[in-house]
Amino acid sequence: MVGCYERMIDMIICKIYIKDIDYKSVVERIMPMITKELSEKDNFFFSLLKKIISKNNKPSITTRFLLSIVPNKDEIAVSLVQQYSEEILSYANELLDNIKISAKIKTLRARTLKSSCSKYIKFEITIDNIDYEKTCVNVMPYILSFLDRKLKMSDKMAGKAVSIFTRNYDLIEKMLLGAIKAVPEIRKDELLVNILKEFKKEIIRSANRAIEENKIKAEIKNIALQFK
Repeated sequence: MVGCYERMIDMIICKIYIKDIDYKSVVERIMPMITKELSEKDNFFFSLLKKIISKNNKPSITTRFLLSIVPNKDEIAVSLVQQYSEEILSYANELLDNIKISAKIKTLRARTLKSSCSKYIKFEITIDNIDYEKTCVNVMPYILSFLDRKLKMSDKMAGKAVSIFTRNYDLIEKMLLGAIKAVPEIRKDELLVNILKEFKKEIIRSANRAIEENKIKAEIKNIALQFK
């Protein structure tokens, strides 16, 4: 019983610092979702609101003008994140499920920060209920396939080693699962945080590339990770 309680309080805390958010690009990206939600509400007020704020699933002239004159956009964004945190969490957990990561984002908090030369929004996310065995089985084939393609071009010996692992994956999977099961839960969290810290620059670069591909202008400046 004590072991279960200790596992319940173990979690990974991820702090994400974002700056230089272009809210016009954010609104442009999410406007189709907003208009879809308004369209689904059979109500005159919502229909009128949709016509005012959007045109052909894009921000209307009125929306663009309001965005240009509204001060303290970061504070408003933080307020909206807190207001719709449950919806955001539901969407984020659905994304985790889609990419075969068995875990649960439990909480999301946001606040504004200022330094001498920049303004940031800090998002603090807590992640729990990580099923390392299931996640390993789900994602390892994709990781091995990615490494196989990359290493064949840059390091032939390493590429051959990955190819051997790929061809004998059933055996490798059993070995990995056996090793993972033997590790205490809190040590798994510690190991994951250390691995993520080691690849922090690559994670930030990939995240910023994903933001750019979604036609949003913003920059993740830093990610801090810890387990508790």
